[in-house]
Amino acid sequence: MSKYNRDAFVVMAQCNKTKQCIGVTFNPINSRLYRIMWSFKIKEDTARKEKYDKKSVNGNIDVDVDFQGCPYCGAKQFYFCGKCGKMVCYDGVSEIATCPNCNNQSTLQVADNFHIEGGGF
Repeated sequence: MSKYNRDAFVVMAQCNKTKQCIGVTFNPINSRLYRIMWSFKIKEDTARKEKYDKKSVNGNIDVDVDFQGCPYCGAKQFYFCGKCGKMVCYDGVSEIATCPNCNNQSTLQVADNFHIEGGGF
């Protein structure tokens, strides 16, 4: 039996260390819970062609126990930039993050609920 349901989808994100584009697969568990299953390297133009920049998540997010992390740096957590809204991998160490997309620097805060919309870089 597959861990994915037929409504699984991909959202564009960015590696905090390399600034490279990654795809992050979300599996809807119910109408308010989404699970991050895996991530993969992808070119920005390919992600746009696949319309990964048009996907959105509105609800609670958790991470699958088998999640392997960012394909570039191995980080297993993510943050969402308060300025540009981009999803960025996070190593879980620093309390202050600098967004690789817009260079916004801010203190990270834990949140239970998110609204994520895919977008280009």
